[in-house]
Amino acid sequence: MVTEIDHQKIKERIRDIIKAAPLAFDETGASGKFTECFVGRPYNDEISVHVTPYVFITNDDLIEEMSPSATVDSDAVQATEHIIRYILVMVQQAQDGRQVEKDLDNLGKVLIQTLKANFQLKDPTANNDPKCDWSFPEQLRAFDTQSHGKPIQGRTLTLRLITHTS
Repeated sequence: MVTEIDHQKIKERIRDIIKAAPLAFDETGASGKFTECFVGRPYNDEISVHVTPYVFITNDDLIEEMSPSATVDSDAVQATEHIIRYILVMVQQAQDGRQVEKDLDNLGKVLIQTLKANFQLKDPTANNDPKCDWSFPEQLRAFDTQSHGKPIQGRTLTLRLITHTS
């Protein structure tokens, strides 16, 4: 029986990596760091319900693409390549829309550096148990273009992963 992808476990690992990164995360509210990291979207995408800055990890619209990567034997594919995409949404709030934009620029930079430093999504404590063959921050976009210049804004980082199952 072929083992399939456990998306929840991968998103939880991404959360663990962010929370373990001293440059990216501090639950006490240190400036320039996320105060919380959630797996899953806030209810109704209501981004103002948590203390900012925070990040949440969710599925992209196209979660997973699959293709056979090994020969078929006895009417079964022996290995599958999976291309997976998750969205990490960074949310910040400030008195001024310009300050929010500046803060999100800095938070995005730190988040990208954190994810690039652990491209196989290994356990951040034991440095083992990779969750993919490789991952890469693929795209950074505004979360909601209608919130530009407003005191609460978000950015989405698309994280692309490739892994193989057999």
